[in-house]
Amino acid sequence: MTEMVHSLAVIVLAAGRSSRMGRAKQLEVVDGEAMVVRAANLALGCEAAVTTVISGAYAEEVEQQLAQLIQTQGLQIVHNPNWAEGQATSVHTAIQSLPATIEAALFLPVDQPFVTPGFLQSVIDCWQGGAELVAPKVDGEARGAPAIFARKYFPELLQIQGDVGGRVVLMKHKNEVTWIAAEAKMLRDIDTPEDLLLSR
Repeated sequence: MTEMVHSLAVIVLAAGRSSRMGRAKQLEVVDGEAMVVRAANLALGCEAAVTTVISGAYAEEVEQQLAQLIQTQGLQIVHNPNWAEGQATSVHTAIQSLPATIEAALFLPVDQPFVTPGFLQSVIDCWQGGAELVAPKVDGEARGAPAIFARKYFPELLQIQGDVGGRVVLMKHKNEVTWIAAEAKMLRDIDTPEDLLLSR
């Protein structure tokens, strides 16, 4: 990813309480790196106009982990004060933080540590080729992230409620989505201590 994507924002959603993990999964280490640092580095590699991490629970610890990237790479942290009301509030916080020059947002969950730069580039390439919604499918099943939403869908993203993300909007417009095949292992979520053990 060498060319700056001037009108794209990449958003790392990292505000959750991690109730199934029982502790801050954002800070858990996979392949020698805290998941929030791993996700932030992946997002920064897209060289988008804006790269933002949405914090919520464990905000202070998350910011400490990211301090170097904030200082040296221009990473932005935006705090979601309503994180306890569910993931939708982080999507709202992200969209409301974006400048008017941003034409699309790519949402990347903090708990998918095996997403590759090449896959994100494929998603971005589809959007640059004219697709307004881009998301993965695993064995024919639609997945909600990582996904790109063109600005025209931001009002709908601002209407979602509860502990859901952009998948609601993707499914509403499923015939307009450019779906990209992905392997299940690449999109594996780390939600529980057992998931974490399996990743090591």
